[in-house]
Amino acid sequence: MGDIAKFCPVHLRPAIPHYVPLLLRSVLPENTASSNNACWALGEITFSSGTLVAPFVPDLVTALIPIITGRRMAASLLENSAITLGRLALVSPDAVAVHLPTLAQCWCSALASVRAHQEKEAAFHGLCAVVRLNPNGMVSALEWFIKAIASCTATRTLCPRSGRTWCNRSTLKRSPFSSSTMRNHTSHQPNTDRLLMVLSLSLSLSLTW
Repeated sequence: MGDIAKFCPVHLRPAIPHYVPLLLRSVLPENTASSNNACWALGEITFSSGTLVAPFVPDLVTALIPIITGRRMAASLLENSAITLGRLALVSPDAVAVHLPTLAQCWCSALASVRAHQEKEAAFHGLCAVVRLNPNGMVSALEWFIKAIASCTATRTLCPRSGRTWCNRSTLKRSPFSSSTMRNHTSHQPNTDRLLMVLSLSLSLSLTW
């Protein structure tokens, strides 16, 4: 289902109202394999046909919360859930923003571990859209948000054929939550865009708290 949504979305769109509820039933924290596949497929469907998924976003977010906030979840399941949640936030940030106080720390932690550059970038756009709507929801997890931003140290390269940009994988750091990364963190030059994002968010939180 995910591959169809990724490579042939036009053929899947008429059936989205039928397939999304079926995938939703497979998002179960106790079943890693089915949840992993369902989360990934839902993320791809949302990315390619977002407006058609909008009516299902509240139920999808509710289903993802036990996975994002659960203990001893498989790393791949956490990553797919975090990416899918970010894509859902791009479609309907209001539906995600109300849950930000519950999700913030675990969501940021999961996103920091994501190494797939394009998926991570889209998920962060969704996270920022949610924070704009509910900055107070990030207050208690501000440290984790900053660490998640610190994990995004990819350079961007312009494709001369398509005009699109992508990230250079070789510059992606490991999660800042790992000890080896924290030891070497001071050796990296600060990224101006990242720093400005953190400062602006901190200012907005201080003004609304």
